[in-house]
Parts: sequence; structure tokens; C-alpha cells
Amino acid sequence: MITVDNIPMPIEAPSVGDVVIYTSPDGFDFWGLVTKVYMQIGMDMRRKLVNVPCVNLAIVSPNPDDVDCCGRRIEQVIHIIHMMGRQPKGSYWRWSNENKMY
Repeated sequence: MITVDNIPMPIEAPSVGDVVIYTSPDGFDFWGLVTKVYMQIGMDMRRKLVNVPCVNLAIVSPNPDDVDCCGRRIEQVIHIIHMMGRQPKGSYWRWSNENKMY
């Protein structure tokens, strides 16, 4: 387990350039390219403080009509927290080997 400022981080933080799964507030999944990583303090299941990785992502627009001369437009989504620290019905990111939360 990694620690940041003496607070544990129970999952591996991504690096810029990594690809993760972004789940929108509507529950749809998109591949996202990590453009920034930072930590946010959250609580785990036992109500202990943990560092939760947050990311900014670049995703391909889900709207098939949102195109320009280069193809489908790219959208930025910011301040996306890992699924372990998410709010109910909120967006989150996860690794491809992690199961989706419902």
C-alpha cells in the first residue's frame, strides 16, 4: 500500500497517458485518456481516511454528429474521482480490470 502525506492510498494511481474507463453520471462507459492526476482525501468502507486518485480525462464525444474535419470531437472531463470515492449517481473512473459499480 502506498502512502501520500501519511494517508494510505489503497489503489494504484494512474499516470498521464494511461487509458481508464470513465463512467458518466448516466451510467455509460467510455475509454478515457488520462491528462492529469491528483489526489483527494476520501473515506474507505471502514470510514478511514484514504487518498483517492482523481483524474482529468480526454474522451471521444459520445455524439456521432459531433464531428469536424479530423473526425469525432474530443471532450475533456475533469475532476473525476475513482469509483471507491464517488458520490451516488456521480461519474467516476476505474481500471479496466475493475467491475462496474451500479
